[in-house]
Amino acid sequence: MSFVAGALNDPTALLEADPSPPASLEFHRVRVPLRRPHRSAHGEERSRASVLVRWTHADGSVGWGECPALAGTGYVTEPIDRAWDALCGTIGPATLRGELVPADVVRTHPASVGAVADARLDAVLRSQGRSLADLWSAAVSVAGTTVLAMVGERPEVVVERAAEAVSLGAAMIKLKAVAGSAAPLVRAVLDAVGSTPVAVDLNGSSGDPGAGCPPDLEELVRLPLAYLEQPFDPSVADGCWVRLAERGTVPLAVDESADSPAVIERMVRCGAAAVVSVKPARLGGVVAAHDTAGRARARGARVFVGGMFELGVGRSSALALAAADPGDLPTDLGPSDRYVEVDVTEAVVGDRAGRIVVPRTLGAALPPDPDRLERFGVEVCRVEP
Repeated sequence: MSFVAGALNDPTALLEADPSPPASLEFHRVRVPLRRPHRSAHGEERSRASVLVRWTHADGSVGWGECPALAGTGYVTEPIDRAWDALCGTIGPATLRGELVPADVVRTHPASVGAVADARLDAVLRSQGRSLADLWSAAVSVAGTTVLAMVGERPEVVVERAAEAVSLGAAMIKLKAVAGSAAPLVRAVLDAVGSTPVAVDLNGSSGDPGAGCPPDLEELVRLPLAYLEQPFDPSVADGCWVRLAERGTVPLAVDESADSPAVIERMVRCGAAAVVSVKPARLGGVVAAHDTAGRARARGARVFVGGMFELGVGRSSALALAAADPGDLPTDLGPSDRYVEVDVTEAVVGDRAGRIVVPRTLGAALPPDPDRLERFGVEVCRVEP
């Protein structure tokens, strides 16, 4: 990924040239019902609770960012309740005063810090009448993976959904599964979707295997998969990943373990991971994620933009990232109506070919609709000077 040379086309340079703190800062806690329960190895979500950040620039321009942390611990970011407390109690006040956020808070609250960074970027770009998608020469649309987060569902229902997704133009199927019992279902999905690529995401559900290789994982890496994502818990050493990679031909993808650019570079360099899921919320915002993706590619990894079933604010800015250099792996981001009946923003949509249309909005993100913000709003925190 690369920008056109010159400060006017470099978001980092634009931000450095406009370092002023916000004139005001607000956090909006929202809850949007999901179309279907989202089930993975981490648990079940029936609604999307998220925090939206409203940054008002000195000239009155308003920018938005999203903190799409999940309810529970153990995923790639801080949980949503802890994010809310940090935003209102530490990150917001420091930002409004123009002070640096404490380093330990930055390290432990990447989604919170990233949401504020994205809201600032959105406000600065809107102040200048610029678009992040245009700044990065983003493609008009990107190929999308259909993620089937249906852990615990009857196998025949999962297979039916996979076949339906292919008929609607899915470029890839990603099956959320749990280590130890995934192989039979994966084989059934492979049989049902023909030539459409299939990836499997275990969300770190296999613990430390010691010197051995769990039979289920050994079978999975010998199936014709596009990649096997996060087979091990993040605590498992790189050497276990390397040994698993040597057992078969399936590339291993890193997600939950990749909590910093340094970790990503290390895992790619040693052969533990050949594919990297880049998530803005995990890496401190969309600009930081752009930089991390470029570094991973420079190390020889394949990269895709992962999703946390963000609402339209975070989804639209992440799509600009996915379309900046689409590569050969489709993004996990999908159209809004795959997840919710009504989004807080105008819908992110797919085209007739099943590709995801990249919003060409001013700034970096789609802004929330005021009526929908009120409809789905749970709580508002206005940071005082």
